Amino acid sequence: MSSNDLGALERSSFRAATDTGLWDVFLASIFATLAVVPFLSGRLGDFWSSALILPVSAVVYLIVRAVQSRVIVPRVGVIEVGPERRARLRRLTLIMTVANVLALVLAISAATQATEGQQILARFLFPM
Repeated sequence: MSSNDLGALERSSFRAATDTGLWDVFLASIFATLAVVPFLSGRLGDFWSSALILPVSAVVYLIVRAVQSRVIVPRVGVIEVGPERRARLRRLTLIMTVANVLALVLAISAATQATEGQQILARFLFPM
């Protein structure tokens, strides 16, 4: 068996084990929660309506993990990827972490340096 065949087999195994659509459901639930929360502000107040995001996300996360461990893993199995893919996944994780931390720092910096006119505009555009 050549290394191309092993690489193709590893790629297909990795995709079969990871492309289940469960994380898409998790992200969709977060976006749905973020869409519903502003409508709850009038009834619950800004703090409590925003405080609902974390428990709802946690419940959906636990459901996704339970489905993954009780349905997906018994059917597909668990794969162990080779050193190249492991290094690529580590590199991707590091790049995404740096990008997210940089975006957070830039957002905090922009929010603290906003002028009063920009704050009025922000309150008008995002009335939470």
